Amino acid sequence: MPQESQSSLQKHIKDIISEYQDAETCWIAFSGGLDSHVLLHVLAKIRNEIKPELVAVHVNHGMSHDAESWTKHCQKKCEDYAIKFQSFCVDLSQKSDKGVEAFAREKRYEVFRDLINSHDLLLTAHHMNDQVETIILQLMRGSGPDGLVGMPQSREFSEGLLVRPLLDYSRKELHDYALSESLNWVEDDSNKSNKYDRNYLRNKIIPVLLTRWPGALKTVQRAARHQADARNLINEISSNDLEVVCKSEYTKLELSEFHNLSYVRKKNVLRT
Repeated sequence: MPQESQSSLQKHIKDIISEYQDAETCWIAFSGGLDSHVLLHVLAKIRNEIKPELVAVHVNHGMSHDAESWTKHCQKKCEDYAIKFQSFCVDLSQKSDKGVEAFAREKRYEVFRDLINSHDLLLTAHHMNDQVETIILQLMRGSGPDGLVGMPQSREFSEGLLVRPLLDYSRKELHDYALSESLNWVEDDSNKSNKYDRNYLRNKIIPVLLTRWPGALKTVQRAARHQADARNLINEISSNDLEVVCKSEYTKLELSEFHNLSYVRKKNVLRT
């Protein structure tokens, strides 16, 4: 990655974090993989230009025989960057009908949720490829605008905010950054298993899409922004219709006003 692009990435993340003037601590979800390592490295570079304290958090799911070595790797990197490090183990032995990946994610976010205080930020390394995978998965589930907007750059989480500062960057751009900075990261062999839907998209579908349409990632991301506009418009209309059909009492429905709405707007009001 050219020096100009490296500086651009650092400025981009600094600008995002600077939006949250009250933030006291940035908790960094650090798996040790490529994406989170790039995020940690950039934050280490700009640490003197941002206000919040940096703390890396690693969650050991115990799903791989390499899990312990990954934890040690993460701890060593944080020592190298002089960033505080905390690690946690989660128990995945109890039964769940959500699937291993979803259950592991749920447990991981339980750890994060317990750490976040008021005005704290949880930073995750989700990037543009992750966004596109999420949108395609939502499309395969038949989702409407609420699902097709994908992941927001920030949202409320526990007592603070979850922020995804890398959403405008592709995995290739992050990989180029990592190579230019001579970073070394852990590789999770489970990412190669196409039995998981997200891995199947990542390893089989999206590479083919990019061969045919090289700009597909940015195009899908732009489509998600259009969906966000559509969702906001739908919500605005439903709020206005709700005031009409319920007047000031939201426990009662004025049937005469309700019947004046089109079928689609009736469904929209009831969904609201």
